[in-house]
Amino acid sequence: KHWIEHSCKHDQDASVICSDVRLMSGTSHCNGKVEVLKGNKWTSLCSPTWSLQEAQVVCNILGCGAALSVQSYEFASYLYSTFTMDISCDGTESHLMDCQSNTTHETYCSPQQLAHVNCLGIMPKPLLSLSPFYNAHTGEDELELKCTIPIFNINITVNFYKVNESQPFTVKKLSKSEQSALHQVTGLNILDTVKYTCQYEHKSVGPAHKSPHSDARQFVGLRLMDGSNNCVGRLEMYQNHRWSPVCDASWTLQDSQVVCRTLGCGTALIALEGAPFGNGTGPMWMTDITCKGTESLHTECHTSSGNKETQSCKAVTSIVCSGGIQKPNISLSPSYMAFKKDDNLELRCSLPKLHMSTSVYFKSKNSLTRQTLPASRSTAVLSLRSLKPWHEGEYGCHYEVEYPGHTLRSPNSETVHIFVDDLKWALRNGRSDCAGRLEVYHNGQWGTVCARGWDLRDAHVVCRELDCGYPVPVEAWMWISHGNGPIWLRDMDCNGTESHMNECKAMPFGINDCNHAEDVNLHCSELRLMDGPNYCAGRVEVLTENHTWVAVCNENWDLKDAQVVCQHLGCGPALEAPGSSMFGHGSIPILMTDLNCTGSESLLKQCPFVSLENSTRNCSNADSAGVICAGVRLVKGASKCTGRVELFHENQWLPVSSRGWDIWDAQVVCKEIGCGFAVSTKEGTAYGRRTSMLWLEDVNCNGTESQLTDCKGNWNEHIDGYGETAGVACSGHLSKPTLIHLPAVVTFERGASVQLNCTLPHLYLNTSVYFYKASRTTPVAVRTLSSSENYAVYTMSYLDTSDAAKYTCTFELENVGHVFKSQESNPIYISIGELQFRLVNGYNRCNGRVEVLHDGQWGTICDDMWDIEDANMVCKHLNCGLAILAPGNAHFGEGSGPIWLDEIKCTGNESHLGQCEMEPWQKHNCYHSEDAGVICSGVALKDGPTFCAGRVEVVHKARWTTVCGRGWDLQDAAVVCKQMGCGFAMSASGASQFKHGKVPMWLSDVNCRETESNITDCLASTGNKQNCSHEEDASVVCSGQLPRPTLSRSPTSILFNRGDKVQLNCTIPKFDVKSVVYFLKENISDPITVKTLSREEITATHTLGELKTSDNGRYSCQYELGRQGQNFKSPESAPVKVLLGEMLIRLVDGPHHCAGRVEVFYNNQWGTICDDFWDMDDAVVVCKQLRCGIAMSALNRAHFGKGAGPISLETIVCKGNESLLSECQAEEIKRNHCNHEEDASVVCADVKLLGGPGNCSGTVEVLHNDQWGQVCGHNWDLQNAEVVCRSLGCGYAISAVNIAQYGHGPGPFWLEDVICDGTETSFSKCKTTFSTGVGCINGTDATVVCSADILHPNISMEPESGEVTEGQALIIRCSVIDIYERLTFILHQISNGTSSSLFAPGSNGSVVFTMTGGNSTGNYTCQYVAHVGGRSFHSPHTQTLQVTLAPPSTDYTAVLVILALIVVVAAVVIFLNRKNLRRCIHKDSGLEEYTNLQDMENCDDSNKRDTTDTAERYFPAEGKEGTTCQDHSIAATDSMNEHSAMIDNELLVHD
Repeated sequence: KHWIEHSCKHDQDASVICSDVRLMSGTSHCNGKVEVLKGNKWTSLCSPTWSLQEAQVVCNILGCGAALSVQSYEFASYLYSTFTMDISCDGTESHLMDCQSNTTHETYCSPQQLAHVNCLGIMPKPLLSLSPFYNAHTGEDELELKCTIPIFNINITVNFYKVNESQPFTVKKLSKSEQSALHQVTGLNILDTVKYTCQYEHKSVGPAHKSPHSDARQFVGLRLMDGSNNCVGRLEMYQNHRWSPVCDASWTLQDSQVVCRTLGCGTALIALEGAPFGNGTGPMWMTDITCKGTESLHTECHTSSGNKETQSCKAVTSIVCSGGIQKPNISLSPSYMAFKKDDNLELRCSLPKLHMSTSVYFKSKNSLTRQTLPASRSTAVLSLRSLKPWHEGEYGCHYEVEYPGHTLRSPNSETVHIFVDDLKWALRNGRSDCAGRLEVYHNGQWGTVCARGWDLRDAHVVCRELDCGYPVPVEAWMWISHGNGPIWLRDMDCNGTESHMNECKAMPFGINDCNHAEDVNLHCSELRLMDGPNYCAGRVEVLTENHTWVAVCNENWDLKDAQVVCQHLGCGPALEAPGSSMFGHGSIPILMTDLNCTGSESLLKQCPFVSLENSTRNCSNADSAGVICAGVRLVKGASKCTGRVELFHENQWLPVSSRGWDIWDAQVVCKEIGCGFAVSTKEGTAYGRRTSMLWLEDVNCNGTESQLTDCKGNWNEHIDGYGETAGVACSGHLSKPTLIHLPAVVTFERGASVQLNCTLPHLYLNTSVYFYKASRTTPVAVRTLSSSENYAVYTMSYLDTSDAAKYTCTFELENVGHVFKSQESNPIYISIGELQFRLVNGYNRCNGRVEVLHDGQWGTICDDMWDIEDANMVCKHLNCGLAILAPGNAHFGEGSGPIWLDEIKCTGNESHLGQCEMEPWQKHNCYHSEDAGVICSGVALKDGPTFCAGRVEVVHKARWTTVCGRGWDLQDAAVVCKQMGCGFAMSASGASQFKHGKVPMWLSDVNCRETESNITDCLASTGNKQNCSHEEDASVVCSGQLPRPTLSRSPTSILFNRGDKVQLNCTIPKFDVKSVVYFLKENISDPITVKTLSREEITATHTLGELKTSDNGRYSCQYELGRQGQNFKSPESAPVKVLLGEMLIRLVDGPHHCAGRVEVFYNNQWGTICDDFWDMDDAVVVCKQLRCGIAMSALNRAHFGKGAGPISLETIVCKGNESLLSECQAEEIKRNHCNHEEDASVVCADVKLLGGPGNCSGTVEVLHNDQWGQVCGHNWDLQNAEVVCRSLGCGYAISAVNIAQYGHGPGPFWLEDVICDGTETSFSKCKTTFSTGVGCINGTDATVVCSADILHPNISMEPESGEVTEGQALIIRCSVIDIYERLTFILHQISNGTSSSLFAPGSNGSVVFTMTGGNSTGNYTCQYVAHVGGRSFHSPHTQTLQVTLAPPSTDYTAVLVILALIVVVAAVVIFLNRKNLRRCIHKDSGLEEYTNLQDMENCDDSNKRDTTDTAERYFPAEGKEGTTCQDHSIAATDSMNEHSAMIDNELLVHD
């Protein structure tokens, strides 16, 4: 087109990324195999050091956001032409060439070594929407901000901003697959001019990757409803807490103009009459708003009286804005991928419903056709009749609308392709015309079909088109073929019923980004069943080599022949082999008869048969053979008679729900597939989980039906898409019994007795148990068990060599006239006499890997529980002295035969190893990497840091003895080092360099010439040791193989943050010599630091401070010793990793994203966690990090299936209060201690309670589509609440009444009309209606209070001070939130050591108790008894309130009289005791500090003697008969009156 001539907007701006690196064979340009441009050729990159840091550089170059993983998208086994590059990036470089690299040479490398990248992708702009709602709890309008982002399979952070502010005002974290974040803004005001925006980000390597900001949004209180988009529809206004339509009286186009501008919808095209978008609900607003049309917001328009409700308005305001002119949709009818000549079709152009007259244009490369649509229509149709080749091409459409003075044109639709071509299909490069690579002939050339979107329904149509029977299950494919021409098609979409492939949908020919590694390969069967009710029943037809179908004669046709057909087609077992043309005669010839199959053949042609082609025998079409295969099958089990139940429905195998599944349903399945009777009804998750949304639920059989389809049931979609499936174990496959022997030793002495115990599963039927010896066909013993018994015993006494053999047991049972026999148990072995051992792969006959002879074959011993006592038995048996080491971990190499023994536990008192306690033969959980070894010797170095250093001990009379160090020198030490294979002597000490020995001393004065091979060959004394103590024990340090040091890091976290400090500690053995320690880092040749240790030190430390990206890597250490000019270096320690970043976690293969096998993204790949030490504290942290509610269980033994990647962590120890799993202590996998059978798993609740005081009360939330949402409280009752409490382990339900204080969760409404019967084990098993998520129409949020979270009562009183006077009323109020059916309140009173209780029924959750005056003092608490659903329970007590009695009011006249008397008494005492008084005043601060005369009396001990007589005369001592405190004051008054004349006034005044 010419310059400026276009129909585009800026959101359609074109972009280009130029680069010399690209990602291929992925699902988009942001993931796949790394290719680099070398010269003019794209070449794959092979990098053994490829990691997430290098991947991040590629993602940066391509503008693809964060690097998520380096996993491969290729699974082919062939090699690629590549170049190899050792490359090391930190993730911040702008180009791969900026990284450290070393390109080696052109080579080939396997797919595992190819560099792959999986980037987050281009981060599109998020969508922000604003929705007001009324919060009944606060009484305020609130604004909900919803930020919608694309779906990512990673954790995302969403930031909410106010426009023109750089910092977010709130941050929300989304787990993987969550698509929206919500935030509520309180205090909504329509007049506010605040604009909001949002943005999301993800952090992997380097800085966080952020999306663009969403378009800014401001709440304006207006919206257009029920139109085709937000810019077309009925006008509604938010007023008085609700949305209501606006009356169109006096409404003008100028008013509409302002509304469109306010909503960001462009120009108003028309203000419609007649309510074309409906009248809406609720009251209608009458507004006298008058706009000029130029205002920015409707609030700027003039209004005199505001908005009022009206009941008289006849029509609502409807508006069409220019923003409603959106791209039309074009489609074909019929929607074939290709049409034949002279076919007819229609092109349909669908517009938004604008209720305006429009002109629609259909455009192709050769024509432009215009149609006019009236306002009532929104779809234009263009008919193409009798198609010809020139009709082929791209077609599109657009439309135009006219409004005063203007014409507005829509964007162009997408294009559809019309292909006029008689397509040809073929399967090429396979074993027959019905197997191979799928190709289609188009435009004169054969091309392949991409496998993306390909499924079984597409395969059915291909096989039908090629007249090739049915598709064979994918598991049977043993080959694959790749094409080399064009890839014509991808995203095939057939419904399975089409007659020809061209009737299916697909992307246009040649438009795809697939590669030939994704070519569809298909194998159609050479069998088919015709004219039957389904895929698995019908008349048998066989495809011959010349591609013609022939029928089979029913002569000698039986179930074994039928079984081969059923098995080949992937159906259930053969149920019938009918003849006489049960499924019609057919029209094809019958050419096969007298088939004689065994039932194990994979193809019918492999069975012996008679050909009728040249035979005189006659078999007519009335004699056609048929097959009825079971429409039900058991999959993923150990045999055809156990597994997950699947039913053939709508041309596919679909699972059956475990909800309501019982033994009677299972009985019908076992009967239908010919597997006896039902033994158990395991959940199908034991056989793998389903992936289909559709399944059969609520199956209800009575056990007499002949087929499962005869039972009642419903085909439904389960709300979570996973769920628990039904499983069956039928008697047709009885479990093996278990045979053990007691005592549990591996060899027996002659004449001993042994007991054989055969244990079988609980079948609750009478059974017979048979014990067999070796290969005998008759049992050596038979035992009969009753229905309550499940084990049998056979005792063998007086054992002889003839009893040495292999033994097994079986059992059989009879049911409904049939006898069912189990398989044989695993064998046990009875051995007589000593075991035979040998040591293999050592440096002499007395050390090596331990092997034992059993059943004619040498095998190894596992190192579990293997110790020096066990090793001593081997050394004694081989006459090799004693064991000095019992190494494990395949110290002498891995064996190759069976692992015979495990967990040997010898005490040292046994005469041979066979008498030790151990596991039976061949029972173990080990690998050959755990083979046990022994080092036997006549000399040993004990208590040293290594095998080659320590105190010298020599074997004498089958026990260890020490050597006196007198005269001990390097020549003597050299013989010991040589004898032990430890190199040469580095030091010799005669002063007990190591711990003192505790065994007897045998040799002294040893004198070797250094030529001896054994220390006992040297000259020595055995009698001159009486004066030699263990402080003089001889010691040796040999050069030997220096042991590896141990490197550890502190803290022990798995991952670190930038800026953290990490301390590396290298610990070496103690050698009593100086040493040098080197700290090393991978890919750096020189040590990063060197430390010198004194002879006393064993630990060197290196600190990594202020961690940065370049500190990422593996660290190790080694040490060096020197002696007499020679240096000896140790091996490097095991490496320790220092990694920066956050450790992502996920739960996989579970029923939802909050349950499953735990996998961590560690060391640039996903891996599992070993279940060693795995517990609930670890599970709590996992659930917390994933925001998945509370942890329900911490599971082990690969509960959700075995993982396929590495086992990343061996042990992990959390306290439970961590926020992230990476904050826990953990240990990487170092040895083969774990395998994927020990993968750890977690189940977090798929239902949770929010807003309550704990985890056991609150608003109910359920997990659906990996998002938490609410349950509508309509019809919510106590039975539903009971199941929730049981699911959460919170006891029983005590309330299902809505509690407003719990609030409303942020998610959508997922469920409504929940119906539980109260017995379900999981909330997901209840019946329910799936909600649209928009709201709860007929109720409020469902809430629950469980018995583990009983509500606490409240207590209050009047007066609040708790102080009452005599006769005053005391009011105490006890209350609790009103949620219970019936309440009884109890008021407890404790007063003067006695307690009492008052009872009163509660009303509206409270009760008032009233008491009076003096009887009301004491301590009070409240408690209630709630009566719910026939149960009663007591609540906790409230806090304690104290009530006291206030003193009565005082007469001030009496007070004054008493004070006067006290003054007079004081004057008398002062006069009589003025000397002592002076002393008291001198000692203390004055008379006013004494509150009574007794205080003055006791002011000083020295005064007491002087005042005693006087005090006792006037104030008799307390405790004397007849006196009280009141008596004292009365006596004082009387004494004063009696002696007043004696007082000397002058002296008193002086004093």
